[in-house]
Amino acid sequence: KKGADAPKSNKVIVIPAVEAPRVVLEAEAATDVQPHFKVVDDSEASGGKCLTIPSKGCNGEHHQHIAPEGDPERTKGSAVLAFDVEQAGDYYLWIRRWWCCSCGDSFTLQLDDGRPFVFGNDGTTCRSWQWWRHQEAGEPVKFKLAAGAHKLTFRNRGESGLRIDQVLFSADAKFVPQGKEQPPAKAPVGG
Repeated sequence: KKGADAPKSNKVIVIPAVEAPRVVLEAEAATDVQPHFKVVDDSEASGGKCLTIPSKGCNGEHHQHIAPEGDPERTKGSAVLAFDVEQAGDYYLWIRRWWCCSCGDSFTLQLDDGRPFVFGNDGTTCRSWQWWRHQEAGEPVKFKLAAGAHKLTFRNRGESGLRIDQVLFSADAKFVPQGKEQPPAKAPVGG
């Protein structure tokens, strides 16, 4: 039928949700890996590898560091993770990490040429892979990222026995990563 007597269409149009921009990085893709950072196999890490500063042994509470406190050898080492951001904006930093014990629960990070900051140092001993969002004074920290190339530099701050699996920047303040994250799907070219 045509006109006013035609049945109304019940067709539902589904509009896909627009996902907030995210950048997912594998820590083992770091370059310029200097002692004491190493890329090692880990079957529970995404891609089967992770970035680590190994210790000389740990009983779950205390471990033998690379060198005694005060020895410059103890804080040597860095690794650089290069990445691109497609959309400029404010992003929250998450890292999937494994802490050996509270003696191995932090490292220093530097985003591009910004001020270095400590990641972790949270006093937890998870001994399992968990995501941790960077915070200061209990509040999530936003990073303003321009579109284009960036680098994240990991630095040894004298702790060992830690592992780093994935790095994630999300523009969604409510997003919480779960398990091994996959990079967001790209929209098909042309719509």
